[in-house]
Amino acid sequence: MKKYRKFSLGVLAVVLSSLLMLPACAGNNAASGAPSQNGSAKKEEIVLDYLTYRTGQNVGAKYFLPSVERFNKQYAGQYKVNVQEIVQDSYDDKIKQLAQVNKLPTLMDGMHDTVWLRDYVIKNKLSYDLKDWLDKNPDVKKLCIQDSLDYCTADGRVAIMPNIISSPSVSYYNTKMYQPSKAIRDMNADEFLSCLGDNKIAFMTGENAWTTQLFYSALIAGQPGGADLLLKHTDDKLTDFNNDAFVNATAELQKFLQKAASSNTVGAAYADADNTLLSKQAAVIFNGPWMFADFDVSSKDKWSNDFNGEDMAVDLFPGNVAVANNKSFGGYWIADSASDDQKEVALAFLKFVSSPHEVEQQILIAGGFAPNLEYSEDFKSEAKSNKLLTLYTGAFNKDTKLLPGFDDVVYPSVAQPGFPNLLPDLINNKITPKAFCEKLTELSKQAANQ
Repeated sequence: MKKYRKFSLGVLAVVLSSLLMLPACAGNNAASGAPSQNGSAKKEEIVLDYLTYRTGQNVGAKYFLPSVERFNKQYAGQYKVNVQEIVQDSYDDKIKQLAQVNKLPTLMDGMHDTVWLRDYVIKNKLSYDLKDWLDKNPDVKKLCIQDSLDYCTADGRVAIMPNIISSPSVSYYNTKMYQPSKAIRDMNADEFLSCLGDNKIAFMTGENAWTTQLFYSALIAGQPGGADLLLKHTDDKLTDFNNDAFVNATAELQKFLQKAASSNTVGAAYADADNTLLSKQAAVIFNGPWMFADFDVSSKDKWSNDFNGEDMAVDLFPGNVAVANNKSFGGYWIADSASDDQKEVALAFLKFVSSPHEVEQQILIAGGFAPNLEYSEDFKSEAKSNKLLTLYTGAFNKDTKLLPGFDDVVYPSVAQPGFPNLLPDLINNKITPKAFCEKLTELSKQAANQ
């Protein structure tokens, strides 16, 4: 058996071939298994204040906020989710601060710092155990990706809501600017760089260098032994980068950054990289399927220089690689310290957003696929007319390597700010690929000892 995960063609075929087994929008979608309230008198509406970064210009807002509106409409007079905004970069620190003073919000988003979730939240049982609730809601449980469910389970407790949707990150390119000689997934790194010509890639070194580290992940996967390193270290984080896989991948990344990076790469945050693509200052970007929304006509206010979302196409990374970690925590968790009333509305919301209709809506807006969901006829019809979704699902095949990314296998402080802070020196030849990896090793060992 090969050591990297193969992507099931059958899983992808289900997108356009399966039938939905449950109604798209149930009339009574109550959270069975939720803590009950005493008394038979008419209950007052329970309001849940939800601190979230999926607002404003955040890519998750496109599907999340409409879902909240539908929930509030369906449960008007019974439950209400009141969205409170926070910047994504501040979210983890805010939740950690609230945890220290025993004031965790009732319902929380997924966090980048999975080490903290595992070693602090789960170890100290600060999250509400979802096991009984999932057992009492088999319609939700059967949709959960098994790798994620296993990962979210510790000591018999389901500490975090598992993922239902898998959203591998891929390559996007503007067909009016770049016409690859063959599918990008069928190229190696050198072929990809050569066929780019004068076209640029929307890289970034700001924030967590998201678009750059995604490509770095694919380059690592393309090295002998690289895929194994990525697969083996989602739990026990990498602390030694002094090996050929990382040194050679770093050397390849350096070439791309020096020859094909957009002019604003150094210091660019995600919003800058996004704008670079949407203003035709770059032909290529690496991102997750949630970027579909940027190419929809509803986002044309973000377009400039005659950019048109209809010109965008999707492919995998060179080497037939897609970046995703299904052995991961899902996007929601509930504080065990919350009151029964608050848990009741939080569980009702989890059941609602996990319903087939809401899962389908998220996929149509943000891409990805739900391997355990049998899709409705309405979804299949709409998916066929969605060019990007069709290209996206069609790019995967039985030989695709679906692998965790660089930020999945390193300590949070290495992913940000460690890796991004080293990139400018790599670009400017102030540090060699070997020295770059030595520095990553030093930073990682420091993080491991904290």
